[in-house]
Amino acid sequence: MRQAKVFRLQAHEAQTCGFLRPLTLPRHSASVEVRWPVAAAEESVPRIEIESDLAELPRVTGFIENFIEDQELSPKTGMHLNLVLEELVTNVIQHGYGGTSGPIRLTLEREGDLVAAEIRDQAPPFDPFSAPTPDLALPIEERVPGGLGVHLVREIADSVAYEREGNENRVSLSMRI
Repeated sequence: MRQAKVFRLQAHEAQTCGFLRPLTLPRHSASVEVRWPVAAAEESVPRIEIESDLAELPRVTGFIENFIEDQELSPKTGMHLNLVLEELVTNVIQHGYGGTSGPIRLTLEREGDLVAAEIRDQAPPFDPFSAPTPDLALPIEERVPGGLGVHLVREIADSVAYEREGNENRVSLSMRI
């Protein structure tokens, strides 16, 4: 027997989710709950796949916020998780694909006091963590542009890693909660 996962979607998300037919929401409803049958193994690993377009960031944010709520994470942990994941996904969209189209898949998982995230894309190979740490002691007008977002990711996450698997970039991180 297949189990069902309940997805809480805002009205704008319910209209654009890839696995749902367009939904008609009750007249004054801001959100909807949808039950979707899933295999038991899939149920425990929330994931979203988007196209490399900045217009997809609200879907990513909604996905992360649902995970934060479902896992009952603290506001501080939620803010940190949202910040690092939005930064990394934005980097893939702007720098990895550089204006071309391609898929980005984000997976979140919690095991005890650890949250793990994985971002996969098919952009050209690039390790965001190979960039040097910016010199924050320099006055801002003397700094080399770029690198502050990845620096924040390194500072906030407990571990970060990059690897190339076949034709995919795989960025993973973990955070203690």
